[in-house]
Amino acid sequence: MTDTGVNTGQAAPAGHDGTDAVVRMLRTIIERIPMGVIVVDAGGDLVFMNEAGRRISGEQPQDAAPVADQAAAYAIREPVTDRELTPEETPIGRAVNGETVEDFEYVFAAPGGGGDRWVRVSAAPFLAPDGTVEGAVAIFADVTEERRIEQRRVNFLAGAMHDLKTPLTAIKGYTQILQRQLARNGALTPETADRSLAQIETTVNRMNGLISELLDVARLRMGEKIALNREHVDLTALTVRLVQQYRELAPEHRFVLEVNGEVTGQWDELQLERVLDNLLSNAVKYSAEGTQITISLERRDSGGRPEAILTVRDEGVGIPADDLPHIFERFFRAGNARDEAGGQGIGLSGARQLIEQHRGTIVADSVLGQGTVFTIRLPAEPGT
Repeated sequence: MTDTGVNTGQAAPAGHDGTDAVVRMLRTIIERIPMGVIVVDAGGDLVFMNEAGRRISGEQPQDAAPVADQAAAYAIREPVTDRELTPEETPIGRAVNGETVEDFEYVFAAPGGGGDRWVRVSAAPFLAPDGTVEGAVAIFADVTEERRIEQRRVNFLAGAMHDLKTPLTAIKGYTQILQRQLARNGALTPETADRSLAQIETTVNRMNGLISELLDVARLRMGEKIALNREHVDLTALTVRLVQQYRELAPEHRFVLEVNGEVTGQWDELQLERVLDNLLSNAVKYSAEGTQITISLERRDSGGRPEAILTVRDEGVGIPADDLPHIFERFFRAGNARDEAGGQGIGLSGARQLIEQHRGTIVADSVLGQGTVFTIRLPAEPGT
């Protein structure tokens, strides 16, 4: 492999102690920066890659082969078209050919598995005084999570637009009926007008509710607190009602409800409904047809203080042990989560925030391949 003098491991010639110190200092800095750095010679052979670059790449490219020859191994592709790039089209390949590349993004498959990664790269050639290319350097960053978050936001907005379009279509329909009847003399009676206007008002109220819910969901996903409307809530009735809805929505699953007496408290009913809806939705999404989802609810004294204990247990895919401590973090997605399992709900981070605003707790236990159980504990004293 051709040597450019970077990371050669050779001692500096006598009298070059100052230069050698600068080289060591620069190498230390490059090794510590959070972005990947790769240096190749004029032939495209690897000369140097820092620790961040090895981490992002999944493994260090083999010194014995030019980086260009490894483009196929990494399956470097355009994000939109998914077309695989030739070695000459990659940022480092273009830089070796004398081109400067700024903020180029591509997708590649990391060796050893782990799925696709999205990378942003800038690359530039090393030019000799006569203008010939002596090598190239590329600086790159893993922006996979950034792109995933962006996609979730796009999906959220698409879902919001879909949810709002239905009532808008209804309002348009009622308005057109009124317009047609007004155009025909005597066709519009007070009774017909009252009925159509009442339908329009109902639909507008529904839209207001949807907008409020979408705003709450957006605030929760950004980690902002929302005002709780505390009132006397029959948690038993709420749970029974929501479980019955899911029995109709997901008849391919068996829903078992275990309730031990009446459980009431001073809570925000709408927000608790959102939390339970999220847990039931996840249980359905991540468990196979025919499996059982068990919901249990009871009132129990804990240290002389009453509390409500609500659990949702499924027999689904489970959560990897390494992911389990992070599942309540904002924007976190378990490694075995299906892309199609995304939704417009509050998410687990929002669920935890709402429960904690009620001065309660929510925890998860899971065994990969066997299922997951979420347990919620809420103070059930009047006025809490």
